[in-house]
Parts: sequence; C-alpha cells; structure tokens
Amino acid sequence: MPAKRHSRRFGRPRTSISPCASWPLHRKTSLWPVEPRLPSPFIPTTPGRSHDPGSLKGHRCETSHPQRTPGHGDPGHGAPSLEPGDCLLRVESALVCGTDIRIYEGKKKKNVTYPTVMGHEFSGTVVQSNGPLPEGLELGDLVAVYPIVPCGRCAACVRGRENICRNRMAFGYQIPGGFAEYVHVPAAAMRAGNLVKVNGVHPNSAAVIEPLACAYNGLKLIDAPVAKALLVVGCGPLGLMHIRLARALGVEQIVAVDPSEQRLKVAAESGARLTLTPEANTAREIRDFIGGDGVDAWW
Repeated sequence: MPAKRHSRRFGRPRTSISPCASWPLHRKTSLWPVEPRLPSPFIPTTPGRSHDPGSLKGHRCETSHPQRTPGHGDPGHGAPSLEPGDCLLRVESALVCGTDIRIYEGKKKKNVTYPTVMGHEFSGTVVQSNGPLPEGLELGDLVAVYPIVPCGRCAACVRGRENICRNRMAFGYQIPGGFAEYVHVPAAAMRAGNLVKVNGVHPNSAAVIEPLACAYNGLKLIDAPVAKALLVVGCGPLGLMHIRLARALGVEQIVAVDPSEQRLKVAAESGARLTLTPEANTAREIRDFIGGDGVDAWW
C-alpha cells in the first residue's frame, strides 16, 4: 500500500519524514582547503566478464596491497594501497539493503559509479593506516561506518547537514563498499569522522547501526517523544525499527499496516498497538482506533 496514495485517508498527519534521513551524529565539520581525495573503485578483472550491474557477482578485485600489519591480519593480495591519511578496514559484517538489490538489478543507477563494490551498511576492524589515526581510534578497533562522505565546504555542510551535501560521495555507490574482505577508507572520510568506534558490540549489531540511526534520526525530526499516534506503513526491517524506537521514545499509539500477516505479527511483538492489512476500510479502522484528527506522523 503506497503511503502517498493513502496518506490523506488516514486523517491529517502533521508530519511525514524522508527515508533518507542522515545519522544523528554530531560531527564537527571542517572546511577543507583542497578537494578531498577519494579512491578509484576496485576494477573487476575476471577475464571474459562484462561490467554491467548484473554481472558483478563473483568478480575478484585486484590492486596493489599494503604491507602486513602484525597482529591484525594480513590484507594480502587484492587489498588497496593506502595514500597518506587513508586507513584499511577488514569487513566483519555487512547487510543487504533494498538499494543494493536495485543497484545489482540495474534499477538504481543515479550516483552509482560502475563497476562498483556495493554495501553501505557494514562494520569492520581497523587493520592498517597510512599515518596517524584520528584521536580515540586505534588499530584493532571495531567500527561502524557512516556511509556518506561530505565535501565539508558547501552550504549544507557548513550548516551541519552533510546528508544533503551536493558533492557527497558514499560507500557502496561511488566508493567501494562493504561487500568485500577489505574496505579502503579515504582520508576525506577519516577527516569527516565516518568511522565510529563501537568496541564491545557484536559486529552484526554494529552493522545495523547505520539503518537504525536513520530511523532514529527520522523520529527525532518529527519530535516523536511528544507524538501521541504514529502510523508505520510497511513493516520491513526499517519499519520495525521505527516501531521499536517509537515505543522506546514513549509513543503510545502505534499503528502498523502491511499486507504480510507474518510481518504484522512481528510488528505487534515490537510494540504496535494496532496491526492492519491494507483493505478498503483500513483508513476508517485507523481513525476509529486513534480518534480525533488521526495520527500525528506517518512513515
């Protein structure tokens, strides 16, 4: 059930939020005097294979490799060389986002540099650096990765809105991402604070931080703690994150709509007070449950 088509029928939601909300990280923006240097993508070199989006699976990436870092694993052949300020991550866990599937199928091409290594939701261990690491970060640290690398100079960046930077690049789009053994983190990303240390967290949980942070930031934008009623249309992973976070933030009336009974069951277990499949009377049922002017916000 497309949210836009049905949003008017669910009363008058005061706020809707974009699924492209950025991480709620308070990162100091620096104005770089020079263009940030970003790595060239790994070039698949398997003979006889085309480089269209549907043929990336199975490629090996061959570039020069850094020297071994004792105690932190050997990146070995296939890992990229590091320029001053760069670092290398050994990928510990990576998630498949719906966007990754669209890129693989060739349905999502905007801002994607082909050939590419996908994966923008991942965690990794810092195994090598060319130069000192940022304060508080050491070799061997487990990190979550904020995927958007901002330019640090445009009007959006100056205002602290790096997620809408006009010159932004991102892991898994223009920069090789987490569907690999190792990820080259450029100096621009290191300066921007894209690596967030999360020692003590399971790598799988660390990889979930990126989509969870998007959901949390979206709920902050709508001031969820003062909302009385929230509608979640679609109970996939991100929708379920919204439900659980909204409950944790104190939203009492949460309505979930999804055609899948299994997903609705999980939505109820996650904190949804009312679960519905999209039917002709769905809007009326929501109004009867919420009362008044309907929901305060919807996703």
